[in-house]
Amino acid sequence: MIGENCYVLQNITIGGTNEPIKIIIGDNVSIGASSVILGGKIKIGNNVKIGAMSFVNKDIPDNCTVYTQKTATIIRNV
Repeated sequence: MIGENCYVLQNITIGGTNEPIKIIIGDNVSIGASSVILGGKIKIGNNVKIGAMSFVNKDIPDNCTVYTQKTATIIRNV
């Protein structure tokens, strides 16, 4: 179920596991590009911003911003 004024960019995956899927996305939610919302029962609250390339597998309360931190590692080949 998706609420009103949901803004979804490209390459979004919304899915679940083998159990019944019940993903609820609230009103005024913005989901950044290449994000993944994965799980059986997840509730994303109202007025939530999900950053690009984020992985969400648990509930997000109202009025929150969530993103997945990524670290770039550079290894010099000698």
